[in-house]
Amino acid sequence: MKMNIEEPSQLRELCRNNKFFKNTSGLCNNHIHTNMIILPYKYAEDFKLFCDINSKPCPLIEKLNVGDPIPYKSAKNSNICTDLPKYNIYKNGNLVDITNNIINYWNDDLVVFLLGCSNSFENHLKNQNIKLKHIEDDKCVAMYKTNIDTNRTEFFKGKLVVSMRLIKQYELEDVVNITDKYPLYHGSPVHIGDYNVLGIKDITRPDWGDYIKPETDDVLVFWACGVTVKTVIEESKPDFAITHEPGCMFVTDIIN
Repeated sequence: MKMNIEEPSQLRELCRNNKFFKNTSGLCNNHIHTNMIILPYKYAEDFKLFCDINSKPCPLIEKLNVGDPIPYKSAKNSNICTDLPKYNIYKNGNLVDITNNIINYWNDDLVVFLLGCSNSFENHLKNQNIKLKHIEDDKCVAMYKTNIDTNRTEFFKGKLVVSMRLIKQYELEDVVNITDKYPLYHGSPVHIGDYNVLGIKDITRPDWGDYIKPETDDVLVFWACGVTVKTVIEESKPDFAITHEPGCMFVTDIIN
């Protein structure tokens, strides 16, 4: 059973002390969750441009100062090196390590980007009594790599990743209208219904997260997802990069 954690500082402290390693969906609902990518400085301006022209999957919340792991805007008493549940380490586009902190990987040439996350709009759905099965079942939302290209820059390109939620047919219009209000959390869905259109071959086998079998009145609804940064790293192959483990977000102090 997942812990009942409402304060981001408490969650970050648990991460810092190696006591929390799970996905963060359903926790600290009143605060913004973020995806994270860390890159060497030489890529920073180009990745900022990538975010600007791919704002649906990569809505930028904060870009940190070079060499500084403190997000002064989002959570000034935290440290990016220790305050996420899990991190993925990449070299030349290859995943080489999954770790609980990045203290040994940090250096003064790195730049951190925090990107909006759909975890943050889930609370607004919950406040309208719209139930989300992955949260009720203590699962991580299902995520899929699509066949849709992102807009490329000089260094970066990759396929769009989407997160999928099961929404009741009678709640679908409300869900679309609610999420459309929050572009910093990916906004409205990018697709509803037939997953084959997205190039997803087997819906029962997410690339990340957990599959939940739909009921008769469930509709498959897909949102742009910040895990897109993983496909971008894998295809663009920067010499070094760090991301969050999918589902294991950095939770800020910013009120949702």
